[in-house]
Amino acid sequence: MRGLVRLCGHLGDLALALRINLRQIECFNQVAAAGSIRKSSEVIGVAQPAITRTIKDLETALGAARQSG
Repeated sequence: MRGLVRLCGHLGDLALALRINLRQIECFNQVAAAGSIRKSSEVIGVAQPAITRTIKDLETALGAARQSG
């Protein structure tokens, strides 16, 4: 159990360091699975512009982390 708690703490630290959140990862995963933003919008019930903005924020966070790392 301690190992799991420690792992969750490390994942939280990683997400904070990268400035990403679970919603961004879920949106990315859904777009990848659906093959398009339009289809993923229908599946998860979120407007296309919101998904686009969320993916853009994720790309920005990952790009910033890559540049500083």
